[in-house]
Amino acid sequence: MAGRGGFAAWLLRIASNLCVDTLAARGKVTVGLVVDSGPICTGPGPEDVAIEREDSARLRSLVVELPGPQREVVLLKYAAGLANPEIAAATGRSVTAGSSLLHRATTKLKERLDARP
Repeated sequence: MAGRGGFAAWLLRIASNLCVDTLAARGKVTVGLVVDSGPICTGPGPEDVAIEREDSARLRSLVVELPGPQREVVLLKYAAGLANPEIAAATGRSVTAGSSLLHRATTKLKERLDARP
């Protein structure tokens, strides 16, 4: 069950079985036919997770290929979550220079992502 619907579906099935067993032991339940209405888990499936991992690995490799200053501001922005003024302070650049560097880096990343199959 865990392979088809994920952990949440598996856990829900255990809880459901426990409830049915408890009520049946009290003599207060009749077990009938249950129609499966599809997967309970609505999160990403295994294929989506695999694609996301591939995309992340591809993006990481492209970030590593960026020139040092561009890589630095991208990592500070997206990995460390810093705002542009904080990036400027951390790198010793003006906010305008840091923002411009970040813009050039993200433009280059987008171009390279679009160019690769």
